[in-house]
Amino acid sequence: MPNASIDGVLVQEMTPKGHELVIGMINDPTVGPIMMIGLGGTLAELKDDVVHRPAPVDAQEAADMLHSLRSSRLLTGFRGTKPGDVGPVVQLVARLSQAAVAYRDSIAEMEFIPVILHADGSGPTIADALITLKE
Repeated sequence: MPNASIDGVLVQEMTPKGHELVIGMINDPTVGPIMMIGLGGTLAELKDDVVHRPAPVDAQEAADMLHSLRSSRLLTGFRGTKPGDVGPVVQLVARLSQAAVAYRDSIAEMEFIPVILHADGSGPTIADALITLKE
């Protein structure tokens, strides 16, 4: 667009590489909020490696969800790769599930993809997030 008027730019730090996850919630009209965690990135739909649980989930249940993924070995140091720091991701899932229950009358769904799990202890990076409100 040759006539475009640019009023600034957004510069953002690149996140370190890590394992990509998807975390989400759908607010089912019958059973309420359902949490989801799965393998993220380009293989997310191909692998169909996701786990669902009704919200709220506590940290232990979130950890169980994460470790029940078929790809969970990738997160714990598979074939010489560094293990990811799963503790903060587990806390993130538990807290998002609490928000899903607290705002069940307002939030239709949430999607965080990718959530990048780092091995250096710096915590996860949420690269993109979408929260859809109910009408």
